[in-house]
Amino acid sequence: IWLHEYEREIAQFAFQYGLTTTDASEVVVRTFQQLFKQLPTIESEQDLQSEMYKIAIRLVAKYERSTIDEFTFPEDQLLHNELIQLPHLEKVAFIFTTFTFLKTEEIAHVLNLSADEVYEKKSEALLKITGHQIEKRLELLAKSYKRMRFQIHEEAVFQLENIEEMVFESASFKSSKRNLYILLT
Repeated sequence: IWLHEYEREIAQFAFQYGLTTTDASEVVVRTFQQLFKQLPTIESEQDLQSEMYKIAIRLVAKYERSTIDEFTFPEDQLLHNELIQLPHLEKVAFIFTTFTFLKTEEIAHVLNLSADEVYEKKSEALLKITGHQIEKRLELLAKSYKRMRFQIHEEAVFQLENIEEMVFESASFKSSKRNLYILLT
């Protein structure tokens, strides 16, 4: 199921952006609710993935950043606090290039940048991170991010009223989109 495949990734991105684990879980629900509404306009699975990240980026930007300590190791909290202080575009490019499996071209598409601009934003972010052994510290932070637990209420995603009617009544809904809907449910 598509939701199960990406819910943790979206939650982790939201947390890395600076949200609490609770708010990150809420972003997952809201991201997939909005994605369902947009299904009739999505042409391919690649477009679906891209739109999912675009929605999540828009949503996390609306939340207040949190410096609540949710880490086991204080070093991770310090580095995390530095990351969440980065400017929006640098932070998103850095998170995607450092902590996800997205290819640079996919990141560029999601952020409406060129591949060179994605690398530039990542480099600018790296220059703003202080301390020694950045690579090792980021590796350890990535492990801490993977240990984070999110309480995602999947049933809330499907609480949109008449979601089936909304999706299937669209005149432009193609059979490939019907397959995408099946993937999501």
